[in-house]
Amino acid sequence: MKHRLVLTLLVLALIPGTQAAERLSNGFTQPENAFFRAGFWWSEDNPGFGLDLHPAGDQLVGIWATYDDSGQSTWYFGTGTRSGGVWQMPLTRYRQTETGVLVSEAAGEIELEFTSGYAAEMRWELDNRSGRESIAPLIATEQPAALDQTGFWYQPNRTGYGYSIATQGQVLLSVLYYYDAAGQPRWAWGDNLGLPAGDPLTLLAFTGRCPGCDDVSPQFSFAGTLKLDFLSETIGVADAQLQLESGDWVTGPTPIAQLTDRPSGRSSDADMAPLTNEALLEDWFANADSAYPQIYSTPDVNFSPAISVPLVDVSTTNLQVTGVDEADVVKTDGTHLYVLEQPFDGPARLRILSLGNAPREIAEVASVELDLGGLRASGMYLTGSDADRQVTVVASPDVFYGNPLDWFLPEPWIEGITRILAFNVADRANPQPITALEFDGQLLESRVIDNTLYVVSRSQPLAGSALTERLPQLRRAGTRQQLVTPDRVLLPPVAPGYYYPDLVSVSAFDLQDLAADPDTLTYLGLAATVYVSQDNLYLASSRWGYSFAPVLADVFPRNYSSDIHRFALSEGTVRYAGSGTVEGFVGTNRLNPSFALGEADGQLRVISSGNWDELGEHRVSVLKLDPAALTVTGFAPNERRPERLGKPGEQLFGVRFVGNRLYAVTFKNIDPLYVVNLEDPTDPFIAGALEIPGFSDYLHPLPGDLLLGFGKNAVDASGPGDGNFAWYQGLQVSLFDVADPTQPTLLNRIDIGRRGSESSLLRDHHAFALLPGTGERAPRITVPLVVHDAKDGEEVSADPTWFYDYRYTGLGMFEVAGAGADARLVLEDVLVTHTAESDPDRDPWLDATGSAGRGVISDQSALFILHGEVYSSAWGNASMVNGPY
Repeated sequence: MKHRLVLTLLVLALIPGTQAAERLSNGFTQPENAFFRAGFWWSEDNPGFGLDLHPAGDQLVGIWATYDDSGQSTWYFGTGTRSGGVWQMPLTRYRQTETGVLVSEAAGEIELEFTSGYAAEMRWELDNRSGRESIAPLIATEQPAALDQTGFWYQPNRTGYGYSIATQGQVLLSVLYYYDAAGQPRWAWGDNLGLPAGDPLTLLAFTGRCPGCDDVSPQFSFAGTLKLDFLSETIGVADAQLQLESGDWVTGPTPIAQLTDRPSGRSSDADMAPLTNEALLEDWFANADSAYPQIYSTPDVNFSPAISVPLVDVSTTNLQVTGVDEADVVKTDGTHLYVLEQPFDGPARLRILSLGNAPREIAEVASVELDLGGLRASGMYLTGSDADRQVTVVASPDVFYGNPLDWFLPEPWIEGITRILAFNVADRANPQPITALEFDGQLLESRVIDNTLYVVSRSQPLAGSALTERLPQLRRAGTRQQLVTPDRVLLPPVAPGYYYPDLVSVSAFDLQDLAADPDTLTYLGLAATVYVSQDNLYLASSRWGYSFAPVLADVFPRNYSSDIHRFALSEGTVRYAGSGTVEGFVGTNRLNPSFALGEADGQLRVISSGNWDELGEHRVSVLKLDPAALTVTGFAPNERRPERLGKPGEQLFGVRFVGNRLYAVTFKNIDPLYVVNLEDPTDPFIAGALEIPGFSDYLHPLPGDLLLGFGKNAVDASGPGDGNFAWYQGLQVSLFDVADPTQPTLLNRIDIGRRGSESSLLRDHHAFALLPGTGERAPRITVPLVVHDAKDGEEVSADPTWFYDYRYTGLGMFEVAGAGADARLVLEDVLVTHTAESDPDRDPWLDATGSAGRGVISDQSALFILHGEVYSSAWGNASMVNGPY
């Protein structure tokens, strides 16, 4: 059966030369020099041999696989240049001496004249013979290959050996070029037609007619096997096992690299390419439907103000990047508080409260019930000035997946919807609805830059629908339209069998004119991590998948590679600006995966987790923002700088990129704080480290070379504990001096409560509030606290696994006293709202959810917003608590 498949392939009907040239690359954008379809070319009148043609810069590279005078297979290598419309390619014949030295000799010449991308005239001279052939590409299928490895490949550690590979949809065609025991150049053919996915290719050795000789039918015999595994478009592993009369020829698993240009036109392994016709999009969905039949066969470093000019001295939303606003459940303009209340058993409301002379003179001036259609708001934005002040609410369904593997499946994301509601609140007592719109796709993240709302969503089309219905739809005021059109869909590289039916869309909405159509760009695939700077939006995801690490450890991918796609943001538009790849999985830190990335000085810095043996489990990479790609310029640890970022088995907890530094905390049974120097993008290195008990989940830079860490204390465990080898204890707030990056110093630490204590800051960085200091006032900080501790008179247990009873819920008020090495963190007071005695039936865990608690700090007061209700006290003196309002 295998032999018949090969012979059938040798006499396949060809696509005529008049076929459209735009199909040259299976639908992807071609390099400028791709004037023909790269791969195997042959003559239908003279089957049994072929010409491999591939572009390499401004040259044409070819290997003529044919036969010598004795009928044995042989090959000739050539590189050609163009002259007057004709490509001239001198041919060289190689042989290998007994000592392994390659000897070359001139053998002849080929001239090629392309009449189209699918037809050429070949004139040849070889030894004392000459001839002329009409040749065309050998095509097994016109199905596009998402990850196209077509080209010449070679073994960097082995001179003179190579592979020619053609990828056509799920079909893989390959020729192995090698030397026999006598040192003569030979070739063997293999393909995966009729084979289960992943099986080695069967290699066949051929005999046939030499060029210009009498006609004989080609014969073949079993020659061995070839196993090809690809890590990207340009990196792979080959395992050749040849069984020849002259002796076996075995390479074993050997790295191979691509020698010629990428036929897809991608500038990097992770680069996405625009689809050129809707048929290719239909084909992608057909593959995705096959992969998921159970689903698709169903019928039906510092703060940035939230507004341009705060009216009074008041804290605002804690942002990762200055100038890039983030949705949250609490916003303030200095005179009024905007609260998004979402009870578990009632409708969501937008509450507006006047602050007056807080902490006492607080009053609700408006309450608007929100029509979320059963969705849950992720947060809101406050934009504009007094005359056109606007609240924009973004909502989507709650998504739950039982384990991280489910994140890769469609089930949790089916029928996802994102809804946007906007209100004019210039008159705070009388908010006016502006618009309500919704579109297909589960909300992943959103940001506001200037007056543009950027939304990243993930949608799941149903099988059997028309193509226009499978792409996300936008609905408003009874109308329905396309959110994205096929010409705005991008295809990332993906290995055969990984056709995810997901569409990830980046949409830009003009908040000043929400009736205008958004600018949307979509790609096929997944997105695990979203990071946004003032100019770019980055989407990162492991290319392959997850596997489970030991119990209670993070989840890591099987193949440690993450693609990062860059989208340039400018004046309400979204433009794809290239991609890159880093080793490891991006986004394993527990708090917010976006903190695993940071942009500065034309560089993207990324921390990833994987397995690099003696070089550790975590790596920081620096990528240059080239015009059309993200290019890795340096990473650490490496062989020259082998110091590990974390001890063996330590997980990644808090991370923060600040200027030319990375602060990172790893943890297993003790907390190492690392300072990574990023000044030289080609040589990042660990500048210093500090080990203390416990861990920090959240890191925040403070003026004066100070760093605050928030997390938990911990006690070593004799076996697996909460942190694999440690038992978590009470909450812990630490202040570090990082003026000298080689010697970070712990200035002081405050422990709060005991085992069982929690905080919403452990899950959402918006729970952190900071009011920067002035000449007369120290910097102020608030953190929500849910404290478990021993009761009055109760003995403290020596057992680190002992879980203490709930004591109270409140807002911790902290100040940074002093400066530099003399700075100290001081707990001024706690604004307590609930206690075990006053509320014995309270579920304290709900007070520690990500959206439960928020703090707002003014010059005189502290506000604690808990589950939509507002409490207040004088700053540093919570003897009198006002509220709930």
